[in-house]
Amino acid sequence: MKLYSGTLLTATGVIHTIYALFLGKEAFTEMLNNGLIDSIGENHNLGFAFWFLICGIILILWGETLQYYIRKEQKPAPVFLGYSILLLTIIGCIIEPASGFWLFLPQAIIIIYSNKLQKLKIRYINTYLTENYYFVVKYKYKSLLVFIIASKCVLSIP
Repeated sequence: MKLYSGTLLTATGVIHTIYALFLGKEAFTEMLNNGLIDSIGENHNLGFAFWFLICGIILILWGETLQYYIRKEQKPAPVFLGYSILLLTIIGCIIEPASGFWLFLPQAIIIIYSNKLQKLKIRYINTYLTENYYFVVKYKYKSLLVFIIASKCVLSIP
């Protein structure tokens, strides 16, 4: 199974950033016209548009970092991250149902499911090797052949 939780998080960040630019077009124009230094001031609409954009950029960076980790370690993101995202998603959807919080739900499920699948594969491999270890010890002169057969069986696990 390919692990796309980081890629999905990046896509969520891209959607968030594009939506922020679209939604806050007038606010960003006003900020640029006023000069960027202290352009927000006490205007909450400008502050909202700015932080909405920054959150999208942070999601992109977080997603790319997560995908780098997944590729480098060849294992899913830590399960606590999946449960944390799930908890934040549930809270966000309860507080603001008509929002984009639901976009995090598939990402949380992918992280949690990938970890459970990883544990099942490891358990299966350990069980398989433990059950077949006796056979290798009993028939020492055939151990190379059994090792090759066991290797092919382990490598063929989906």
